[in-house]
Amino acid sequence: MSKLDLTAKLDLVVLVAGELAVALGSVVLVGWYTHNPLLVQLRPMFAPMQYNAALSVLLCGLGLLALSWKRVRLEMVCGIVVAAIGLLTLYEYLFGLSLGLDQFFLQPFTTVRTSHPGRMSPQTALSCFLTGTVLVILRLPARHGLIRLLPALLSLLVGGLGLMGTLGYLTDVPTAYQWQPFTDMAVLSAVGCVILGVGVMAAAWRHYGTDTSAPSPWTPVLVGGGVTVVTLALWHALLAHESVLVRRTVALAATSVQDAITEQTVSRLRSLERMAQHWEGGGAFSPEVWEQDVALLRRYDPYLQGVVWVDASLWSHGLGPLVDEEALDDPYSDVPTR
Repeated sequence: MSKLDLTAKLDLVVLVAGELAVALGSVVLVGWYTHNPLLVQLRPMFAPMQYNAALSVLLCGLGLLALSWKRVRLEMVCGIVVAAIGLLTLYEYLFGLSLGLDQFFLQPFTTVRTSHPGRMSPQTALSCFLTGTVLVILRLPARHGLIRLLPALLSLLVGGLGLMGTLGYLTDVPTAYQWQPFTDMAVLSAVGCVILGVGVMAAAWRHYGTDTSAPSPWTPVLVGGGVTVVTLALWHALLAHESVLVRRTVALAATSVQDAITEQTVSRLRSLERMAQHWEGGGAFSPEVWEQDVALLRRYDPYLQGVVWVDASLWSHGLGPLVDEEALDDPYSDVPTR
């Protein structure tokens, strides 16, 4: 493939990514203004794509379009604004502050899976900060090879965060898009990050990778960086998912033990209540009925040695078949005697 063809294809990728990002951000913003949950969260149990996140994705898309149109000032302004929004949101998370940015434009009508009303997830904030930074870096002179690779590496991180969140929703692994105890990464935000990651990657490749006739180190670096990002993302998701499974298993085991203890205790109490009703209601009791009641009680308590009934006059009656009759004469026995 000639460099001319590669440049044309990269330009097309940047243009399409910018258009998709603008469309996604615009649709979500319309959803916020019209109070349409479907447009901001897709499903009622999903976290919504916050207003600031949708606005940032729209501005990133506009920055990619400005890059395609050679509108340098517009690209720089979009990059600086988006990077500032992402950085301030991360600052709020890191220091536990509220700068008023989350609800600056409107009051959110839904706060599902949201730690702070109106605040985008930390993954989305980081992606916005990195994307805005790349849009600015692309217009700065790069005299060193590492500086040329920096936008590509940052775009890999943006795409990796979005890809991890998207796969988490597709495979039903919540830990892939959750950084507890903060706001969940919305599925629309994850898709937006994937789009932006692809767009800024193509822009960086277009800007630096095709401007020199020297052999490009981009391919091995990008492949290695991509594999590293995906591996670390999956490793983090699997570790978190394993922790969740362990907690669920422990909780289920504790609930099972609690239910078993409750069932046995209730059964024993009911058996004792039944025996008491027989004895107190019938006046005199039959030895056969006594032995049946004791046998029923021992069904729920196999370690029971016997039962002694002490009436209101402190007379003991009806020793069970396995009770130690010497207990009645034992001075340390809890059985009252006369």
